[in-house]
Amino acid sequence: MKSGNKKKMDVKRPKCPRCGVDMHVHQYLPETKAVIDIVEGHPKYIRYRPVRFMCPKCFKTLVVHPDDIIPRIKISEKVLNWAFKEVERRSLVKVCEEIGIAPTTLIRYIERRGVKVKRRRHHYTRRRKIT
Repeated sequence: MKSGNKKKMDVKRPKCPRCGVDMHVHQYLPETKAVIDIVEGHPKYIRYRPVRFMCPKCFKTLVVHPDDIIPRIKISEKVLNWAFKEVERRSLVKVCEEIGIAPTTLIRYIERRGVKVKRRRHHYTRRRKIT
C-alpha cells in the first residue's frame, strides 16, 4: 500500500523572531507524514522531515514544516476545509477517522472559525456492587 511520496524541503534559514539574527540548523527531526488531500474518500499522504533551527545568540528554537501543513495536527488547510464541509453531511467521528485526527481537535478548529458545535456530554454509568 502506497502511503505517499517524499517531499524534500528547501528551507531558507529564517531570522530569529526575538533578536533578528540568522538561525542555524540545529536538528533534522524524524520523518513524519501528513494528510494533504482526500481523493475519492481516501487520504493522500506526504512524507517530510521537519527542520529545527536554533538562534546562536538567544538560543530560541523553532521547527519549520512545509507551508501547506498545519504543524500540530499534520493535515493541510485543504483537508481541514474538506472536513468542515463533510461534517455538515456526515458524522463528525467518521470524518475524523477518515483523516486520522481526534474529534475534539476538529471541534476546536471548527469553533475557532466561529461555528458553534454541540458537544455531547459523557454519561458514565456506575457499576453495581455485587453482594
